[in-house]
Amino acid sequence: MEMINKNVESLVLQMATSKGLPVGAPIRNVISDSLDQMRFLVALEDKLGMFFDDSVLEPFNLDSLETLKKSVQEMIEKQGQSS
Repeated sequence: MEMINKNVESLVLQMATSKGLPVGAPIRNVISDSLDQMRFLVALEDKLGMFFDDSVLEPFNLDSLETLKKSVQEMIEKQGQSS
């Protein structure tokens, strides 16, 4: 779980930096559209060394960094159940 959280934080920071946003910018500003969500997903798959089954994917919860981490964790758990 800690590895997942660190990867999520790292990717959010990387995306915020690439958009010229300050550290701690609202997640909805960092991941602002479906293309950003896809970029985040692909980068997450790369960092975790896994590929997600499209049938279990749902939009990320972008209310806060904590809810984003939780939605990533839930997606990973669903992935394990679908295997």
